[in-house]
Amino acid sequence: MIKKNQNRQRSLLSGIRWTVFQRGSYFIVSTVLTIVMARLLNPEDFGLVAMATVFTGISASFLDMGLKDALVREKNPSDEFICTMFWLTIIFSLFIWIILIISASAIGNLYNEKIVKIIIYCLSVNVLFSGVRTIYQALLEKALNFKKIAIFELVSRLASSAVGVLMGIFGFGVWSLVTMAVLNECLKTLILVIKVKWKPSIKFNIENIKAVYRFSLYLTLTQFLDHTQRRLEIFVVSVFMGSQSSGIYSQSNILLRQPVKLINGSINAVFFSAFSSMPEQREKISLYCLKLIQATAIFYLPICIILILYSEVLVLVVLGEKWFDMASILPIIGITATILSFHRSNCLLMKTLGRTDLLFKVYCLYLGLTLVGCILGVQYGIQGVASGMLVCSSLLFVISTTVVLPLLEIKMSIYLVQLASPFAYALASLLVGYLAEVMAVTHFESSHKLSATIGVLVSLACYAGALILRPLPVCNDLVKLFNIKYFKKANVI
Repeated sequence: MIKKNQNRQRSLLSGIRWTVFQRGSYFIVSTVLTIVMARLLNPEDFGLVAMATVFTGISASFLDMGLKDALVREKNPSDEFICTMFWLTIIFSLFIWIILIISASAIGNLYNEKIVKIIIYCLSVNVLFSGVRTIYQALLEKALNFKKIAIFELVSRLASSAVGVLMGIFGFGVWSLVTMAVLNECLKTLILVIKVKWKPSIKFNIENIKAVYRFSLYLTLTQFLDHTQRRLEIFVVSVFMGSQSSGIYSQSNILLRQPVKLINGSINAVFFSAFSSMPEQREKISLYCLKLIQATAIFYLPICIILILYSEVLVLVVLGEKWFDMASILPIIGITATILSFHRSNCLLMKTLGRTDLLFKVYCLYLGLTLVGCILGVQYGIQGVASGMLVCSSLLFVISTTVVLPLLEIKMSIYLVQLASPFAYALASLLVGYLAEVMAVTHFESSHKLSATIGVLVSLACYAGALILRPLPVCNDLVKLFNIKYFKKANVI
């Protein structure tokens, strides 16, 4: 038993390391790619794709029907069980693809943009690729083989990005974005099918579906609500403000939600795979919850500091003047992304404990809040929509935290203590950075760009210094987790 636990711990650490690599490489490639494509294309090009993905993204949320996570949670799935999940996913992906093709013309008319219809025709192919890929990836996650997932995704991402950039350089406009998205899904699917040592056979048992019905149903509905909520913002902006504002708003969200995918995704995917089949270990899950919330705050708060003080300079220097309108909403969306990262940790815990019913109810409420926030906010432009979403996300975090903590028998006071020190460090760094920028402008007559750079460096140095001089409890765990020597001593690598 001891040896088995040690092996599982090694697999967990290795999984976290490779997931961090996967998410980190994806974050770097995606961020660089977004900047390059923003320089090559116009906000309208991104806006047209965002209009189409409102519907293709929502459709994709139905795709695996929670079957991937149900497979990961299953302790000893039989080949018949796996095949049933696979064929059910294939059937459903075909059904979704047909609906998208049929409705594409009506969606184009809704936006009064005929080109959106053609974009939906192209992007709908990704639904078919995802339907094939879902179970193959679930098998790798089940085995904690995150190394292969990381490598496969990086290869497909780099190849598709290279094609997209070349098309952008040669003036293909919006079609460079569409081609890049389709090619990325195609390559990921082909690599997984070729490399994963599993072949589907003609097996289908309705009893296997019944076994995961409750878990999968609520999870599918929750994923649908989550995607609908996120696309609702862009839909409202697209319909009432056009493709220009849609491109600015959607790209702001994409840029600032990448850190959410990097940080939360790095740990959450491995945690769910490793512990979801052992919900009785509440003490471990509770400990993880407290450490995760503090780790999340440590990573996200510096991003908020930079965006609050220097968003205008960042937009002008990195993206260019045609994206200037983005500067006004970046700080708002940055704070929203941070709050949502806390909330997604709560979602993981509810899913791990098998309480997808609670998760569904939380998102039902969130969708209603989003609708009200968007309707009220759209009257004040994209800043109004962003502000409305900030309020809605804050309420969502409060609600999900209130739901999760009793399940783990954690007191709210203990939970809030984990956030007190990181927030104190962030506020101090924010003040010091602002004063440094003011002094640079006043006493050295430096340019706005130079003074902003000085402010950023001083803020980050102050924040890092506080963590070094008075480290938080989770800092030691993070050092161990990402220290290569630690992995070697643990025989992980």
